[in-house]
Amino acid sequence: MPVVSSAAPAASVASSLATRPAHPLDAVRLARPGLSVLAWPAWLRVLAVLPAVALLWLGVMWAALEAAPW
Repeated sequence: MPVVSSAAPAASVASSLATRPAHPLDAVRLARPGLSVLAWPAWLRVLAVLPAVALLWLGVMWAALEAAPW
């Protein structure tokens, strides 16, 4: 009776798990590094957020009017 070693399949599974990303989006992140907003300079992050902050501020000011249009 031949002796069958189970070490070879276990080793191949372990090596494929080591090279495969843990999450599907990790492959995209690894393929294109530097796309995180946190990697941007501070002034560019401020410019990216400024329109949303301005709209929220205008909405609060509009809601605070005594003669609201609605």
